[in-house]
Amino acid sequence: MRSADLSESSMHCKVFSPRISALAPTFLRNYRNPFAHPELEAARRQVAGDLDRGRRLAARTGEGYRSGREPVVFAGFRFSNSEVGHHAVTLKPELVVKVCGNGLTVPLLAYTKRHLGDRLDIGAVDTWSHDTYRKRLAVITAETRDKVTEWLSPEFLTARVAEIEHHAATPVSQPDKAIEVLAGKLGFSEDERAGILSHFVAAGQLNAAGVANAVTSFSQTIADADRADALDDLALRAMTLV
Repeated sequence: MRSADLSESSMHCKVFSPRISALAPTFLRNYRNPFAHPELEAARRQVAGDLDRGRRLAARTGEGYRSGREPVVFAGFRFSNSEVGHHAVTLKPELVVKVCGNGLTVPLLAYTKRHLGDRLDIGAVDTWSHDTYRKRLAVITAETRDKVTEWLSPEFLTARVAEIEHHAATPVSQPDKAIEVLAGKLGFSEDERAGILSHFVAAGQLNAAGVANAVTSFSQTIADADRADALDDLALRAMTLV
């Protein structure tokens, strides 16, 4: 468990496996940890902690990556839940960047179930037997186990890395203009646009991968856990739009 956040309506938990890792050299080429800048790190420390694991895999590659600069990503997932009736239970896979703790979610593969306290079907009766709830919970538990098993596998991680590497190297020659356009398409506020641009410049990665990483590093400085989670859901879309 790398973090757990509470908002007024939801809980968001982030889980990763340091044993399931892969190299993403194109996605992380020339990427510098933006949190090396004291101002950005100070903002993050208010809402999140550091991730400092996983150098052995990079050392075995023979690529000569400097310590702390290895292009390693881990397999992970998130689950979100609300006990106040605002949301369903949601799980979604995530790629976690070793260098800075960025988390790129894959919302298109999310698994969502509404709460057992809701009506099981539209128009159904309001009360159900204990046996009905027990059996429904058993199905949700089994489906969740299958999803987590799939997502925390080398095969799944390798496939997702291949997908992001395909778009990662697209150059961004005018970052201020590009991020302004993305802000309009993806609904970033003015403060979010400015913050993402700051993280993009600090990381020095002038391509589409740099945009995705800027979104996910900036989200770590957002106190609103719901909004931070929503931004991470947009990171890969921002990269493909570039």
